[in-house]
Amino acid sequence: HRLLDLPSRCRVVELKHGVAQAKAFDPSPARERFDVADFGVPPVSARIRVGRNLEGYPLPALMTEADRLALEEGVVSAISSLGWDGTYQSLTQARPDTISRDEQTKLIDEHLLFKPLDFDPYLQAAGVAGDWPSGRGCWISPDRETVIWVNEEDHLRIMVLRHTSRLGVLLDDLMSRVAALEGALGRSFYHDDQFGYLTSCPTNFGTAMRASLHIPLPHLMATPDRLKAAAGDLGLD
Repeated sequence: HRLLDLPSRCRVVELKHGVAQAKAFDPSPARERFDVADFGVPPVSARIRVGRNLEGYPLPALMTEADRLALEEGVVSAISSLGWDGTYQSLTQARPDTISRDEQTKLIDEHLLFKPLDFDPYLQAAGVAGDWPSGRGCWISPDRETVIWVNEEDHLRIMVLRHTSRLGVLLDDLMSRVAALEGALGRSFYHDDQFGYLTSCPTNFGTAMRASLHIPLPHLMATPDRLKAAAGDLGLD
């Protein structure tokens, strides 16, 4: 696909990540690794997500409305075939599972749904926000611990959320979901041996993963100015 002109993106990846080539990714399960209890930290609010794009479809910048709708329907059918408990909530007009604007706002406020893409000038200019809101939506499990975004910046954003100390187990749960969904879709996710999983934004190449957790740091919060200064020194927000 012409958007996957990897030689032209190699320099972008090198400049962003400071490496000429991506390091090999260890696909083995995390299992009992990454338990914050080992550091004396209590269970935390954790979220891990990955971005994935399906072979056979253009990346979002070049998708037509028909592409977006077909992908949405394919994802909904694949999840249904897996028998996962949950509800798909579509932003596409006139679908049986279309939600109202108020329901959409509520899910955004609860951090379960992405914000409207048509308000982002960069996504608009890139074509990622095209045909908004056709083909967009999210699937949410009953316990709200698994969420799948459809046709946001990438074809899929698959995430797990949990209050836990065992981050390794959370990662394994996520990757099990990802593998099961890929099999049910009957299509592979875009992947390159050098760059890993391919995404709309080259800064996400590789694992295309983002992990976050909220840790209480009461002593640091007692001096917020010093905390901000220390975070700035580390290149953090």
